[in-house]
Amino acid sequence: MVIDNSHKVNDVNSEEKERIGILVSKGLKKKWLDFTKENKISTISKLVRDGVQYYMNSMEDYIILKNFSHFSHDIVESLTSIRILRAIS
Repeated sequence: MVIDNSHKVNDVNSEEKERIGILVSKGLKKKWLDFTKENKISTISKLVRDGVQYYMNSMEDYIILKNFSHFSHDIVESLTSIRILRAIS
């Protein structure tokens, strides 16, 4: 469950940011805390921000790969048609 507690927060760098909040079970919070400690990540908040950014980048890479896959499939079909035409000529 995601709760949007959107209110503006002034960062130390005077950059305006929005605050969001999420509710998780105690077990998941402990798992995240353990992960942050084991991987020297400063906060759960940083873990979540980095995780979301990683996911977004992965989706962009997936879309590029999917488009390339369609493109290469089209080329293979064209080459197959050329081979068939050459074979029957």
